[in-house]
Amino acid sequence: MSKEEQKEIVGKLLKEFNEIHKKGLAKANYIHLSAKLIQERADEEGVTFDEMVKIIEEELKPKQR
Repeated sequence: MSKEEQKEIVGKLLKEFNEIHKKGLAKANYIHLSAKLIQERADEEGVTFDEMVKIIEEELKPKQR
């Protein structure tokens, strides 16, 4: 699987996670992403691992209306 395909899949997962969370359907309040996946995305974005974790955390926060 190419990095672009992986990035697309992660984007879709994040979108679906946010939709489920907004509708109150989520039973769990966590999501697991492997360190490898986070590091690969950090490398693509040109940021550190810790910065990427913060970026992903922001992406996962429910949007305020």
